[in-house]
Amino acid sequence: MQEHLYQRAFSESIIASIRQVLGSASFCHRHRRRPQDFSRQRHFWFMRTVVFLLQKTVRSVQLHLHEFFERLGAPWPPVTASAWCQARLKLCHTAFLELNQRAIVEPVYTAGNGFEVKRWRGHRLVGIDSSLIHLPNTEEVGREFGWVACQNQAGQCGRYAQGRLSVLTDVLNRLALQTLLVGWETGERALAVEHLSALEPEDIALLDRGFASYELFARFIAGHRYFVCRCAKSSFGEVNRLFAENRAGQSVVVELRPPNGTVGEIRAAGLPERIVVRLVTVRLSTGELEVLATNLLDEAMYETAAFSKRTSVGSAPTDTRMMRTPFSSAEVTKKPPSRVTWSATLRLCASSAWA
Repeated sequence: MQEHLYQRAFSESIIASIRQVLGSASFCHRHRRRPQDFSRQRHFWFMRTVVFLLQKTVRSVQLHLHEFFERLGAPWPPVTASAWCQARLKLCHTAFLELNQRAIVEPVYTAGNGFEVKRWRGHRLVGIDSSLIHLPNTEEVGREFGWVACQNQAGQCGRYAQGRLSVLTDVLNRLALQTLLVGWETGERALAVEHLSALEPEDIALLDRGFASYELFARFIAGHRYFVCRCAKSSFGEVNRLFAENRAGQSVVVELRPPNGTVGEIRAAGLPERIVVRLVTVRLSTGELEVLATNLLDEAMYETAAFSKRTSVGSAPTDTRMMRTPFSSAEVTKKPPSRVTWSATLRLCASSAWA
């Protein structure tokens, strides 16, 4: 009962923070497209526009409009879906980035705010994950993010626009910290490098098997950032040996070198040509052996048994399900590339606000 009251009180404080930020005239001025936008108090002024967008719904725009104004206790205005689309186009996607940071992320991490921030041994566990997502099938979007050809037994039968969405998430506190939406051909390792600048010194990045590579590990080490990464059998020779032994509870510190043919690239990037990592083996509840690579080398502080908990937390480090769902009619229709980015940042903010 006490915990429920505590959560409710903190939720109310977050809502108050959102209202305070949205009610700021300077915030509106920073994130409108033109100086004349949102200058008059119509049915959809700035705050109403943002709040309407933050609501999750699968209903049509018109039904959502009706319910929205009904809950406000306002008489039903003659607002059409077309009018709503015009109001929405006045808003920049940067509004959601700042709103997420100022009204949600910063209050959560501010000392003395009443929110108990969950950490693992003093560290914030931050998941990095990416997904390929279908985008609106327009020429502009396809040119910006890339096309994927569809094929069946008869051969090519069409194409669709696709992008890659990468999200940085505080997994213990269920907070979305950063999102990147790029062309689908951009690799998830390249996006992980972009996320590095958003990590704090005591963060531990949780990475899935697709991220295991010498270059990415070297970038974390050179940037003085921690990581724990699941490894596939084919990733490194020492990892393959540990899988072959199939024995849990091992902790081995090894020196890794760049794969053949990549030394020149590593050297050109200013990265070390030798790195030291620790390999830890744990047994999953399914009986499967997991090999984790990390630069948490202190075995006294991070004993081998502690990493078994990491697998339960990080086997799916970032929940991107909401970010992958099809774009709703309330977000955009026939959107250009800028509107696709706009919708992705909206979902970042919504996933934190309603976590």
